[in-house]
Amino acid sequence: MPSFYAWPVDYLIIIPALLFAFIVKFTDKLKLIKMPQYILLFALIVIIFMSNAIHSDFVFGINEFVLFFKKICIFIMVLLIIDSVKKLKISIFFIIILSSVIATQAIIQVLSGGGIGLAGQDFYHSGTGIRTTWVGLWNGANSTALLL
Repeated sequence: MPSFYAWPVDYLIIIPALLFAFIVKFTDKLKLIKMPQYILLFALIVIIFMSNAIHSDFVFGINEFVLFFKKICIFIMVLLIIDSVKKLKISIFFIIILSSVIATQAIIQVLSGGGIGLAGQDFYHSGTGIRTTWVGLWNGANSTALLL
């Protein structure tokens, strides 16, 4: 849709998925499990923001807050949706399939020598050579290295 062309994909996926997870969970009359991780996650993003705002600048602190807040939303979404062993097994299988696609793409990217991946990303050029990457939350060379 043309109105969404400039939006980052994670905003288009994470926000509706989190809202869907809350709707599904609370229409079943089940409440979110109270865990100490929520307090720790809230403290973490506050500390991340304050550290970056003080040592760098306020705008960078906001950017880092948003980046980590998206990851916390994914964590909460997973807690809301995966509430049985069957759903956990399906999720793990899905993660393995997606990880295999990313790892296969990295191998093809290296073997082809072209340097452009399936999502149009270039190699990551480090001081010791080139490394493959992916896009979005998994755009770091270390993330791809962990998959491989």
